[in-house]
This record gives sequence, structure tokens and C-alpha cells, in this order.
Amino acid sequence: MPTIEVFSPIGQTRKVDDSGVLPLPGPSASVIGILENTKPNARWVMEQAARAVTADRPEARLVPERKNSASEGVNEDTRDRILAAANVIFTGSGD
Repeated sequence: MPTIEVFSPIGQTRKVDDSGVLPLPGPSASVIGILENTKPNARWVMEQAARAVTADRPEARLVPERKNSASEGVNEDTRDRILAAANVIFTGSGD
């Protein structure tokens, strides 16, 4: 059974079935946006997940952005920047 590794902000990981996971777009589209929500270790967790997803893609880039707080939605400027730059966006760590 294929598995993916799930990262936790408290440092624990576990393997889960990935049979429903869609593949990352082709090499020219390997830009992962990381929308950090200001929670402790959120950016680190999402960067580790993005690096694991792109481990076989040395050309992949990470594009980090940061929300003002975990309790607010992303502001329009930040949203527009990350949507323009990334093909896939990681967000919601700890939610």
C-alpha cells in the first residue's frame, strides 16, 4: 500500500494511505506556496512537507507567505501574491 508521511507541529509523524492523492504537476509547475498562519512551528512543518513532496524535483521552489494571524483570513495582497506565484499551496497547519 502506498503511504505518505504526515508531519505534526509537535514533532510526531505517521504514515497514511495515499491512494487518493493526485500527483504534483509537471516539472515546469513545481512551485509550492506556503501560507504560514503564525502558529508555532507552522512554517517549519509545511516546509518539511513541501520538501518531502518535491524530493524528486530538484527544480522545485518554495514560495513562503505569512498571514497576519491564525484567526484571520489571508489579506488580499498576500492572497494575490501567492496565487500568482504558486501551483500548489500548503496552508492550515495546526487547524
